[in-house]
Amino acid sequence: MATAALFLTLFVVATLAGCAQEGALVTATPADGSALAAGPRSVDLTFDRRPDLAQSHVGVRDSDSVALDRGELTAAGPRTVRQPIETAGAGTVVVAYHIVFDDGTQTTGSVRFSVGTGTAPAGAADGSGHEHGVDPLGASLLVVDLAVLIGVVVMLRLRPRRHSDDGPPQQ
Repeated sequence: MATAALFLTLFVVATLAGCAQEGALVTATPADGSALAAGPRSVDLTFDRRPDLAQSHVGVRDSDSVALDRGELTAAGPRTVRQPIETAGAGTVVVAYHIVFDDGTQTTGSVRFSVGTGTAPAGAADGSGHEHGVDPLGASLLVVDLAVLIGVVVMLRLRPRRHSDDGPPQQ
């Protein structure tokens, strides 16, 4: 029973540690919510870990949903990706990203900035970005399921064994 309790404890600790290890955006250039006089030639996104360029993508669109990204996503440093862009006029620019990291974790989100308007874009820097996380109820139910499974296995291992007879009774 002590082995089952140790296994359950290790599983819960590993699960909770894995939940806390999702990658995150550290900085964006241009910054989220910034108002620029002229359009940048690229967007740089820096993360807290090394991105896997082959599995990551960044899309850049203007307020009319016209794609502004040009060329391939490239590395601009060990933890920074660069997406070349071309802005055509004044308006809001939305940078949406889905980054997969070398360790297999991932993050998604968006950054908004304006070009030539003199004001910050609506909806920028409000903290309501698209995020994925672990559902606390689902995680709790998985832990309960594991505890029940361990209990069943322990009970099956500790049950008394039936002794079989050597054959049918003699007359």
